[in-house]
Amino acid sequence: MMTSGGSAMPSSVVEIPDDNAGKAILLMESFRTGDREMIDRLVDMEGQWWVIGRGYQPMKQMVDVVCAFAGLMEGEPSTIVGTTSEGDRVALESRGNIRLKDGTPYNNDYHFLLKFRDGRVYEGREYLDTALVERVFKDFL
Repeated sequence: MMTSGGSAMPSSVVEIPDDNAGKAILLMESFRTGDREMIDRLVDMEGQWWVIGRGYQPMKQMVDVVCAFAGLMEGEPSTIVGTTSEGDRVALESRGNIRLKDGTPYNNDYHFLLKFRDGRVYEGREYLDTALVERVFKDFL
């Protein structure tokens, strides 16, 4: 999280939105930056995450991977194209505009379905172009 002066604001002082859609947007930003402290505040580590083509994995494992990959990327954040929130579920569509630090572009499109319980994500479903992931991250997978 950035302050108006451009310096990083500690995650512990960032206010978490009350609504699930706001939490989902904050979670996506935290994924992009690898802000483990904020991610830990927003997700239930006992939960699970499903990725098309890979299946379910423990939430902690997914978070570890996301934080590791965040250090490999730079560029503008993903653009959130839209969100839909109903009850304990938030659907979020985003378009990536990221490149690896070696200059390789990684511009994937995503659809996330996040399920909330007690104010935290306990299940995530992620849809994306898996062929692009394989091409760009073949040395890391």
